Amino acid sequence: MGAWRMWQWILIFGGLGFSSLEAAAQVESGVLALSPASMPAERSLEEVLNPANPLWKGARAYSVRLNRTPPLYADGPFDDGERPETTVRMVRLADQTTVIRIEWADATVNEFAPAKKYPDTGEAHIYPLHTENTDTFGDAMAVMVPQARGPAVSYPSLMMGEAAQPVDIYAWMAGRGFAWMNAHGRASTEFAPGFAPGTVQGQASRISAGWAATVVVPGLVRGTPLCFAIWDGEKQHRDGVKYFSLWYEVGK
Repeated sequence: MGAWRMWQWILIFGGLGFSSLEAAAQVESGVLALSPASMPAERSLEEVLNPANPLWKGARAYSVRLNRTPPLYADGPFDDGERPETTVRMVRLADQTTVIRIEWADATVNEFAPAKKYPDTGEAHIYPLHTENTDTFGDAMAVMVPQARGPAVSYPSLMMGEAAQPVDIYAWMAGRGFAWMNAHGRASTEFAPGFAPGTVQGQASRISAGWAATVVVPGLVRGTPLCFAIWDGEKQHRDGVKYFSLWYEVGK
């Protein structure tokens, strides 16, 4: 077992004080594995992308344990100790397309409002525009995977990958939709080259407990590491202030 994987187990069972994994994830070769359910050939991608489709009940729900990033700003927001109940289900279609469904608890709806800009009355070349709603934030989720799919000798940094191990990020933002981004370290996140709205296939909907979102993540062969992040706009989450998981792997 690699050093990072050993520390992952120590964090889960020791320092973070989590209870047993129960049925949270299968254990394969010392890692936490999330296995996709196989869909019959007659099931279409359109059906699977609907988060409310009853077929998702046939896919195993894995409980995902979330951590909270340390405060990044002097005035918070500070960790209140709460963690949203979060489950992940995965299905694989006959053509090997893999769809992930993430469901998480969130008592409030917070959408990213369209930006409104106002002209500055000062010098034209200095801060020519002001942006409205700088203190409101939206709900969001993201799935992060290494750009090099498949089993990894070591996992990329959870802080948006690293130069030697860049990552892809498939994200949904309430009020804005889905996005595909690349990163190779902290503060390096940018939209993927050629990305345009609609490139990422996914859907999201409000449910009684919070949110449910589906997203297609290409290339999820067995052994590929993946991790998850959730932002709660009501709690002023934004940028690196979020809930996040440790690395899991795609199981058999």
